Amino acid sequence: MSNKLTRVVALILAVFALIYFGYQIYHFFYTPYQTEVTEVYQYVDEVELEGVLLKNEEVISKEHDGVIQYEYHNAKKVVEGSVVGTIYQSEADVSKNLYAKQLDEKISVLQELQTLTNSSGTDLQSIHSAVEREQSDLVYLISQDQYSELSDRSSEFLKQLLKQEKALAPELNFGEELSSLQTERKALEVPEGETVKAPIAGYFTSALDGYEGVITPESLDELSVDAITDLLENTKAGSAPQNAVGKMVASTDWKFAALVKTKDLEKLKEGQKVSLVFSGGSSNRIEAKVEKINKNLEEETSSVLLSSSIMNEDIIDLRKEKPVIYFGSGKGLRVDREAVRMKDGQTGVYINSGRVVRFRKIDIVYSTDDYVISKMSDEDGFLQLYDEVIIEGKDELYDGKPM
Repeated sequence: MSNKLTRVVALILAVFALIYFGYQIYHFFYTPYQTEVTEVYQYVDEVELEGVLLKNEEVISKEHDGVIQYEYHNAKKVVEGSVVGTIYQSEADVSKNLYAKQLDEKISVLQELQTLTNSSGTDLQSIHSAVEREQSDLVYLISQDQYSELSDRSSEFLKQLLKQEKALAPELNFGEELSSLQTERKALEVPEGETVKAPIAGYFTSALDGYEGVITPESLDELSVDAITDLLENTKAGSAPQNAVGKMVASTDWKFAALVKTKDLEKLKEGQKVSLVFSGGSSNRIEAKVEKINKNLEEETSSVLLSSSIMNEDIIDLRKEKPVIYFGSGKGLRVDREAVRMKDGQTGVYINSGRVVRFRKIDIVYSTDDYVISKMSDEDGFLQLYDEVIIEGKDELYDGKPM
């Protein structure tokens, strides 16, 4: 055999050898299955809503030509006939009135301090407890974002601090400061204003959105998707009613009529107590009750009616909103929904374990259209972190199948 022929044969054999070993390597590493590594996933279990707040409101009207100084922060409970505001001719008059009130408050505190006598141990303990209580109240108001009440509580806190100082040092005398403030107060000319009174008892707010009398409990004839949509799309509201200076909300009771995805209704039932979150995250939860459910089995959207008896400055001015019903949060193992299988009545997934198919059980604690969350478990046979889950493949899967 010539050298040329020998080289040709050797080349052909080398090519076949390369193809063979390449195929073996490809066969070893290739898998006909799509897989995904299991990771820990943080989830929030909630249902999204979109709807309108229904409450009994009465607008406060007063003909005026000036500036209103309100006496209360929003959501303050007042009785019928209470003065909720005073109308002055100018901003300067408002400023004078506010300054006069500050002077009156300081004078009152100093007069009380001047009447304090030597305190016993019991009195000192009582005053110290009052200081701690006021301090705790301030911290709570700040933590709850209730800044409108800070001014009143801060003044009371300062008053208790001064009482504590006086009790610890009875020789302290505020006579000179008191006399100076009284002189200044007498010299201050405070303009008279025209008062605005609450027409009914309830909760006062100075905010007006133009929907007063347009969106009311009576405006929802039926709990239907169309009826709620009409309220949401209502654009009849304009500016506040003429001469309106505020409004009263008759009671703490209100309702929320909302649109909801039909598939989410499996989490709700009539009479159920739920946590409603309008804004600010799950820390601002409001307890509400599911009053009525109108389920449209053939449609993607249904309707629900919630009620609550909680009224505060965060709620009183709400109208058209997109809150959520909060069920909780947690973490677990995220699994693609397509990977979930049933084996002998047990929910689980198949994984690639050393190129052998193995079945692993899962305990679903949360699910969406795209994925499920399985509770993490150290028990044998359960899915573990970093397992390689088989999502889909060409062949039928079974436990122990070589890959």
